[in-house]
Amino acid sequence: MPDIMQEPLTVFTQLPPTKPRLKHIVETFEQKYGSKPAYIARAPGRIASRIALRFAGLAKVSIIGEHIDYAGLSVMPAAIDRDVIQACLASPSKDGKSRVHISNVNDKFKPEDFDFQPGKEGPVLDSKHHSWVNYFKAGMKGALGHMSPDDSKTAIELHILVDGNVPPGGGLSSSAAMVVSSAIATLKAFGAVESTTQGQLATIAIDSERLVGVNSGGMDQSASIFSREGALLNIGFVPKLVATLVPIPTTKPAITYVIASSLVTSEKQVTAKYNYNLRVVEMRVVARILCSYLKLNIPMELPTLKHVMDAYFSSSAMHTSSEFLIERKRRLKIMLDIVEDVFGDKKDGCTWDEVYERLGGMNKDSFKQAFHADFEIEAEKLQLYKRAKHAYSEAARVYQYRSLLEQAGDNDPDLALKLGHLMDESQESCRDLFNCSCPEIDEICTIARKSGSLGSRLSGAGWGGCTVHLVLEDRQDELIQALQSEYYAKHYPKLSGEELQEAIFATKPEEGACLYDLAS
Repeated sequence: MPDIMQEPLTVFTQLPPTKPRLKHIVETFEQKYGSKPAYIARAPGRIASRIALRFAGLAKVSIIGEHIDYAGLSVMPAAIDRDVIQACLASPSKDGKSRVHISNVNDKFKPEDFDFQPGKEGPVLDSKHHSWVNYFKAGMKGALGHMSPDDSKTAIELHILVDGNVPPGGGLSSSAAMVVSSAIATLKAFGAVESTTQGQLATIAIDSERLVGVNSGGMDQSASIFSREGALLNIGFVPKLVATLVPIPTTKPAITYVIASSLVTSEKQVTAKYNYNLRVVEMRVVARILCSYLKLNIPMELPTLKHVMDAYFSSSAMHTSSEFLIERKRRLKIMLDIVEDVFGDKKDGCTWDEVYERLGGMNKDSFKQAFHADFEIEAEKLQLYKRAKHAYSEAARVYQYRSLLEQAGDNDPDLALKLGHLMDESQESCRDLFNCSCPEIDEICTIARKSGSLGSRLSGAGWGGCTVHLVLEDRQDELIQALQSEYYAKHYPKLSGEELQEAIFATKPEEGACLYDLAS
C-alpha cells in the first residue's frame, strides 16, 4: 500500500453530480463576485452538524480509539460527509498589496476584507478579535510559512466564499476542517499545492490551529486530510505522525455506520477540572509511575503511555504489517499485566498521599507544577488503575479492529459481528474505566443494540455528544427509526424534521481533503 503521507493532494477537474453543494457554491460565488471561482478547496470535518452544535458540543470522527490520542496511542477515525468548502479566485494585485475578500454562504458569519504580507509573516492574527475569519487566517499563515520565499512573494487579490458550519471558537474537528481547507486554498493561490505532500499539509494544519489556541495532537487534521472513501484511518502519533489506510472489505449487506447525537451538552469549561483535564493528568501520572517502576530513562518531562511502552520494548524490531500488528498486540498485553502489578492493589483509586508517595515524595505544590501548571483539577482520588487499563486495552482494540479489516476477505460472514463486539467493549471501557459516558449515551446504545446495531459506542470526548453504531445496510433504517421513536421522541419531542435528520444519520467513510480545479 502506498505511503499516503508522501502522496500529493487529490485534485479533481470536474464537480461530482452527487454533491450539489459544490454546484451551489459556484453559482453563489458568481452572483457575489461577478466571476466564477477558479477552484474549490474541500476538507471534511466533524460528525456533528448544526443540531449537535446547538445541543451536544462537538464530536470527533472516531470509530474506535477513545481518549488515547493524548497518551500517544493509535486511534482509528474516518472522514464522513460533513465538510467545509471554499470557492476561490486568485488574481494579480492591482495596487501591489495582497488582499483577501472573504464571505460565507451563511449570513450569520459576516464578510471581512484584510490585507496580508506575502511570505512567512502572512496575515495578522488578532486574538482579541474573535471572528470565524481567524481560522482562515491561521490556515493561510501556516501555508505561507511552509512555502519558499519565491513561491509566496507575489502580491495577489484573493476572493473566497466559504460554505460550512464553523462558528467562532469552534471545536477541534470543525476548526480542523476550516484550517485545512484554508491552507489548501492558499497553497493553490500561490501555485504551491502540487509540490506539497499530504503529510506536509497535515503538519501545516496542526501548526496553524495552534495559532488560534487549539493545542491539537493531530487526529482531526489527519482524519480530514488522509481519509479515503471506503476505508478507515489508523493514526499513530509517537514517535511521529503516521497514517495508514485500512479498507473496509465488501460485505453483503454492506457495513455502514449510523451517527446519533445524544443532544446532551457537556459544559467543558465547568466540568474539565474533574472530567477531561483530570483524565489527562491521571494518564500523565500513570506514565511517570510506570517509568519509575520499569526503571526507564525517558528524556522528557511528561512522557506518554506510548513512550513508556516503546522504551520498555526498545530492542524489538518490526518489519511487515502483519509482524507490526502481532507485536503491538503482544506488547499491549504485557503492558496490561504490568498495570495489574503496579496499580492492581488500588483498583478503587489512589488517595493524594498515596500518589505523592508513588511519585517519590511530592506534595500538592510540586505535583501541580509537574503535571498541571496551566489548569486546575479536582478529585478525591486519582483512578490510575482504571485509566491505564482503559488506555492500553483500548489501544489493543484499535489494533484488533485493524487486523480484522486487513485479514478478512470479501463477504466474510463474521466480520461485522467481530468489529461490533470490539466497539461494544470500547463503550464498556469508556463507561466503566474511563467514566466518560452518560445515561443518555448508555440509553441510545441499549436501544440501538436491540434494533440492528452490531456495535455501539460513544464517539468523541463523551459526557454527552455523539454515538456511532455499526450496522448492516439493510437494517440502518430500522435502527434510525427505533432511535427516533424511543429516544428523540421521548426526550426531545419538539425537534423539527430537519433537526432530527441532522441529529441522526447513516454514513460511510468518505474521501478526505481535495481540490476541485475548475480552470483545468
